[in-house]
Amino acid sequence: MHMIKIWNRTDEPPDVTMARDKYSSRLVPSWIMASQKPYSDEVGGPSLVNALGLSVARMHLTKNQRCTTWRVPENISARYIRLQLENFDFLHFAQVEVFGIVGVNGSVGRCSRVVCGKQCTVAIVRPLTDPADINRVYRRAVLADAQNADILRQRETFALEYDKRGRRADIPSSARVEGAASERNRSFRRAGTGAAKPCCLASSARAARSARRAS
Repeated sequence: MHMIKIWNRTDEPPDVTMARDKYSSRLVPSWIMASQKPYSDEVGGPSLVNALGLSVARMHLTKNQRCTTWRVPENISARYIRLQLENFDFLHFAQVEVFGIVGVNGSVGRCSRVVCGKQCTVAIVRPLTDPADINRVYRRAVLADAQNADILRQRETFALEYDKRGRRADIPSSARVEGAASERNRSFRRAGTGAAKPCCLASSARAARSARRAS
């Protein structure tokens, strides 16, 4: 995990006698937490203490503002996010955005939509646009398992890569040249050890034809 943004409500109560921040103030004080294990469904009582104990990272929200950004400490890996009030009250907010990275290789891409269920989370990542990234991802998938190419070819993003490479990952041109040169060297060595070289055979054949014509 890299960063989490909590967006607060900006609308105000229609009743002018109410405080203008009646809705936005319901987000604080609260805690935003990240865990590698699922949180329980319990509420009230010791639920907050238990959730904090289960979390691998946490941040205390105390300021009523439009957007709060939490830069998660380095080397934190988590699957579940929980936002919980300190007190028993209505919890109001507009949106929560979670940004992550894959190890040290960089971002996997910007999520366009996330749907959370009780036992699963589905994240839709926007398609790649840089040809170099598409090439890198395709090669990595095919090197892991050649049959991945049959799956990727069904996606428009990787159709061109499949037409160019099929089930084989790209091989650098230098490696192809070196491989061809090595194969030629092996061929010459085999010819030298087992029989006469091709050029010597051709010379012998021409000498035999000349001898027959002379006779």
